[in-house]
Amino acid sequence: MDFDKYQKLEKKIKRQSFNKSYKAINVWAFIFSIFGNCASIFFAFFLLSSILKDSMPDIESTIGISIISVLFLAMFEMLKRYVFNKFSLEHIRSKFKFFKKEVLILTLFSGMMIAGSFYLSLNGAQKFTDQLEYIEQESDNQFIAFQDSINNMYDEDIQKIEDKNLVLRKDNETLTEQNIKINEEAEDINSFRTKRAKYKLIEQNNERIDKNTEKINSNDEKIEEIKDERDQILAEKKVELEEEAETLVEKGSKNSIKFIILSSFIELIILIGIYFNSFYDYRSFREYEENIKADPNFNKWVNYDRLLELIYNNGTNITRVGDTTVSMSRLEDLARINNYLKMDRKVISDGFKVLNHLGIVTTKGSKRVIEVDYEVAKEVLKDYFNIV
Repeated sequence: MDFDKYQKLEKKIKRQSFNKSYKAINVWAFIFSIFGNCASIFFAFFLLSSILKDSMPDIESTIGISIISVLFLAMFEMLKRYVFNKFSLEHIRSKFKFFKKEVLILTLFSGMMIAGSFYLSLNGAQKFTDQLEYIEQESDNQFIAFQDSINNMYDEDIQKIEDKNLVLRKDNETLTEQNIKINEEAEDINSFRTKRAKYKLIEQNNERIDKNTEKINSNDEKIEEIKDERDQILAEKKVELEEEAETLVEKGSKNSIKFIILSSFIELIILIGIYFNSFYDYRSFREYEENIKADPNFNKWVNYDRLLELIYNNGTNITRVGDTTVSMSRLEDLARINNYLKMDRKVISDGFKVLNHLGIVTTKGSKRVIEVDYEVAKEVLKDYFNIV
């Protein structure tokens, strides 16, 4: 093992600060919680937009309803994050107690927000996957389209046969009228031979009528066969579409369960992410506070930083570069007024030595002159004491 590898392992194995150890987890928890909020908005959108469309049928703008739905849900999720974040901090600060007054109020409020979000996302997921009405309508539309196509195709064949029957029936009517006329003429004829010829013609016409009738009956049977074939095809297609629809509904039902589980998991990710972010911030703050309080340089920096506040009047435009500082006694009075209890004359004197050393303030005779801006002075002092 070389020394570089040893150093890497040392950093990995030795205990790091909480802030550094869990920084990546905190970032990913935040990212996943934001993703969860987006997913929750996505699912809840289907429910809310559907409600708005049903309650406002006069509004034809789908885009307008969509924008209103997204904005409302986004604000709702932001409020939920804010409330649950406040609850998390209070819960952690109270050492994980629920029955403290502030925690209890936030528990109830955040619980209501979470329940509302849970309801919207779950029902939205159900609405998103509930395709029963759509599937039935689509199945009916497909059948109607297929029925129209089949009817058009078979109606052409039926119409051709019916046209033939129409010609045959008209022919029979004409022949029947001829027979009536011939029979009337035969009754007035005395010649047996002529009368017999007339009756022979009637007989021939009747034979033609019978043949036409047979053809008509045969054609009617063909029409019935065509209709039966058509109805059979339509019946088979209807069964086929119903089976497909049933399969899709069953698949949608399974997807509904998956989406419900997914939306529940997403809601959990949001809450865990927010709570861990709060816990990470609190632990990091406490850890940093403990470290800096144990550092003597920090206490010195606090006093000298406060001295800068008094010298620069908290960074207001009253004090500028080139101005002289107020007297030591005046600074003591200001420290007392601001409750800077540890800032006595000795601390102020030592502070000016450090400020002189850093070039923030220079001594010219009995006067102390300000050499840099307030913000620059604060940064220089912070760097000098290694305050990060």
